[in-house]
This record gives sequence, C-alpha cells and structure tokens, in this order.
Amino acid sequence: MSSKSYAVRRANLEDALPLAAFAMRTFIDTYQDHNTPEDMEQYLAEHLTLACHKKALAREDTLFLLMHMADELCGYARMNLEKPTVTLPVSPCLELERFYIDKPFHGEGLASPLMAACGDEARSLGFRGIWLGVWSENRRARRFYEKMGFGDVGEKSFMLGKDLQVDRVLLWDLE
Repeated sequence: MSSKSYAVRRANLEDALPLAAFAMRTFIDTYQDHNTPEDMEQYLAEHLTLACHKKALAREDTLFLLMHMADELCGYARMNLEKPTVTLPVSPCLELERFYIDKPFHGEGLASPLMAACGDEARSLGFRGIWLGVWSENRRARRFYEKMGFGDVGEKSFMLGKDLQVDRVLLWDLE
C-alpha cells in the first residue's frame, strides 16, 4: 500500500480531455512493443480518441473511476454495465473494460485500492461479479488480477487493428 495520499472518484464529461490523453498514453506504453504501428494506430483511432471518451462518458451504461495522487492522474478504470458478451458462472456481472496505472506509479501500491474501488462500485450497483478480458501474453496484469481474486473462466477473441488476439476471461466473484 502506498504511504502517499490518493483519491478515487467517478469521472464526468469535464474529464474527457485528460482521460483520453491518459488512456491513449497508457495503452501505447503497455502494447506498442507487441503490435504493429498500423494495428496500434487503427485501434487508438477507433477506441481511445477524445470523441470516443466524450461519447462513453455520456453513456449511462459506462462508468469511469479516476485515481489521482495530489493533482496528477495516475490511474483509471472503465466499467461496462451492459449484459456480458461472454457466458459467466456468476450473474449479474459488469465488465472491467480497462484498468491502468501509469508507469511512473507502478510499484506504489495504487492498483489494489483502485481495484477495491471498482469492487465497491460494482456491489453498490447490485452486481455479484466483475469480469474482464486480459491479453494472454500480459503476465504482469494476469498475476495482479489473480492476486485480487479473479479466476480464469475461459477465453475470448480481441481485435487490435487487424490482429486477432486471444484474451483470457477472468472473473471476480464479489460474494
């Protein structure tokens, strides 16, 4: 756990610009070394632009949590409240669509409290579980999710640009 002070709050439409920049940067930092520039450019243009974030922030079935340390955005989570696109052994579940801590803050103990905040939000909304898809090659993320109580329940396809990738489907039973 970090000895530094942090705060987690729900995002709103005014957060669109810093959130979009942060989301794009953390996605690039995480995946650029494993994908072609063309696939990255296509994915970023389709999913992580300012317009995409404005649209998502306006939706009632999408929830963002932002984590700040002092005045600096250091992490975020995006939760999809729609019906799952995969079959799960627990219902109802929300999808943890994105979960990122900025690289300069890795090792500061911030990921666990951000995940705990996601669990609190899910419970307060009446969900019994949280599911996510994580790239099968992202071992660091998979270890973290397992440590947080997620279990592997299957796999799903994920398109990054024109590259069809395999994600592991993980589930956190909140009960």
